[in-house]
Amino acid sequence: MWRAAVNLLIGLWLVAGCSPQPAEVRKDLDTQAHALIARTSEELLRAKGPPDSIERLCNGDSVWLYKDRKYDSEREIYIAIGLVVYDSASAPADHVGTTRFLVGADGRIKSYRTSVD
Repeated sequence: MWRAAVNLLIGLWLVAGCSPQPAEVRKDLDTQAHALIARTSEELLRAKGPPDSIERLCNGDSVWLYKDRKYDSEREIYIAIGLVVYDSASAPADHVGTTRFLVGADGRIKSYRTSVD
């Protein structure tokens, strides 16, 4: 019985220890977004796909919102310990990163802002 408990604790520790930290996720988002500054909205669509939302501003600019749900690739495994099975595909994201791109009326990306929840 104690062996199963120890195996369970070790398994949970391994799963919890593999999750990325918010600072790592933010750095990754910043790197991706910075590479798109001064690019066109068509290039943004090719790089990131359609945004989750677009807000049109009164001056003709728009804000394109992307939400990236970050899973750690090492967590996408099944861990069977006794009767406990961890299915990471059904687990919530470790962190949700949000990137907002300010796209000018001319279709060029002016700036961005990132955050991690």
